[in-house]
Amino acid sequence: MSERNKSPQLDRLIILLNPASTNHEHAKKYVSEIERLFPKKSTTILQTSPDGKEATASILREHASILGPRTLLCIVAGDGTVNFIVNFLLTDESLPKKARATVLLPLWGGNGNDMSTMLNGRPGVSKVKKIFEHGQIVKVKPLYCRMMLENQKPALFLAGNCLGFGASGSLCFHLNSKAHRESALLRMPGGTLPQTIATVWSGLNTSSGFDIFESGTQTTIYERTIYNGPVVAKYYHQPVQLLDDYFYMDTWHSKIPVTTPLSALLSFQRRTLRRSKNHYFKKAAFTILSEVWAQFDGEPYKVVSNTKIEIGIYEQPFYALSMVIKGNDLPAA
Repeated sequence: MSERNKSPQLDRLIILLNPASTNHEHAKKYVSEIERLFPKKSTTILQTSPDGKEATASILREHASILGPRTLLCIVAGDGTVNFIVNFLLTDESLPKKARATVLLPLWGGNGNDMSTMLNGRPGVSKVKKIFEHGQIVKVKPLYCRMMLENQKPALFLAGNCLGFGASGSLCFHLNSKAHRESALLRMPGGTLPQTIATVWSGLNTSSGFDIFESGTQTTIYERTIYNGPVVAKYYHQPVQLLDDYFYMDTWHSKIPVTTPLSALLSFQRRTLRRSKNHYFKKAAFTILSEVWAQFDGEPYKVVSNTKIEIGIYEQPFYALSMVIKGNDLPAA
């Protein structure tokens, strides 16, 4: 769920760069324009750590004192880094309460850029200056996924856009793999599209059905995708019902042919997002009986068998600068 707020004054800027993101060099062109809008003494530039998420979290904890509702955190990276930041701000127990109201501005630095597009349209259409002139603070309640295994502490994952089990998880695993990211074709001019198609084909080809237990029934499915309402702002003709406390869940029972082009797969996504109200939920619960890949905003995660899953709308929102989503209310300064 998202709501628009009257924008408060933002007087502190943090720019977080991820040099490993897919379109990092392209996204950097927005940085100089952002820096001109803030005094240099109020700007802090950080980089994600090559040593992983926990090392990056340690860097952010060192700057916790400047996080808050008057700080704009620009994320020059893809959806995976944005997902990490959302999880860090809302679940890291060491952060002060005000840090959770830090205002995010994800830029178009990754592969899919769902969050950036959801909030401010497609790159090249929404210029950074216009975002500052016309954007307002919105609060977005992310999806939560609680995974529970017997005799283990539950694991909590948040997703601002979508999460999925099965085919989408397999695709994300392949797209995030070293073989894809470091392929020679990907680095060649014009090689991105053919390499991506090859990787998607491989991901679909290696994905298989998995078993779930739900409402007293065991069944085999190929994909279960859960969309947070605001993600459909990326697509046109979205249902109004998706902009409230409900989320959209769809289950694919049969395998998508491996010959399906990526464009056709995305078209199928758009069609399913416009189907009947029977696909809207406030909470979902089921048990995954066989090992499967999951994805949270494009970040892959291996789910082991006999994992109980609970999905809903997380009560704590995150805040972002946006020109797209409507609503009201304001985080406390």
